[in-house]
Amino acid sequence: MRSLTRRLAPLGASLLLAASGLVLGAASPSSAATWCQTDLCDGLDPATTVCQNDAETVHTTYTGVELRYSPYCRTAWARVKNPVPFDKYEVMNNRYFGYSFIPTGTYTQWTAMVQDADLQSHACQYDDHGNNPICTDWF
Repeated sequence: MRSLTRRLAPLGASLLLAASGLVLGAASPSSAATWCQTDLCDGLDPATTVCQNDAETVHTTYTGVELRYSPYCRTAWARVKNPVPFDKYEVMNNRYFGYSFIPTGTYTQWTAMVQDADLQSHACQYDDHGNNPICTDWF
């Protein structure tokens, strides 16, 4: 029995070492997409959450402002691929809560997400004076 224990001890140690390596080699939480739904997503960047995985563009303005929607997260956000410098882009729900940004360049940019569960939202573009809104339909 003693020789069997001596033969199995290194095997057990190897298995423990391998198992600890699997745990240590796993993706850290900071590198994984954040899980959220409805109001837990409010104000978060869709690119860092699971909400981007099932997102769809539900409406687009003639200027290219998109209203993006995640059915899983039940959130919405505005996205524009070629923003106009100094214009303001915004997403707002029908409770008049929303998020906006003024572009820092001409690359694709988006707002934070707004909770859209049992609500409607739309995305808008305003000129550099905050006037003349061009908005998507409500969704």
